[in-house]
Amino acid sequence: MMGGQGMEPGMMGPCMMGVQAMMQPGPTLSDEQRARIDEIRTDACKKQLDLARQLRSARRKLEALYDMDKPDHAAIRSEREKIQDLRLQVMQNSMTAQNEIDDVLTDEQWEQLHHWQRGWTN
Repeated sequence: MMGGQGMEPGMMGPCMMGVQAMMQPGPTLSDEQRARIDEIRTDACKKQLDLARQLRSARRKLEALYDMDKPDHAAIRSEREKIQDLRLQVMQNSMTAQNEIDDVLTDEQWEQLHHWQRGWTN
């Protein structure tokens, strides 16, 4: 996930949710909820890692295009659009995973979790 330019927006989401969850008091989850959330996080993390690999590859290709004696501006534009699309996919994957996790929680659990998160970020 770490390229020369750091972590992409949204990358932390599903891959780091387990770390964040361990640090918070949060709601008490049933075994079924915990298993489903673990499954969501695992799937999302696999997608994020694949997207990170694709982003690194696209960045390397873009750098090579810029390093050419006579840069191909159409190819550069195309690769930049590909990178932009991958970044969007990263953010969408993170949001999808969070929405799926929210759907696993009861209304009371969701309130407890988001109450804690608001305090953590303020």
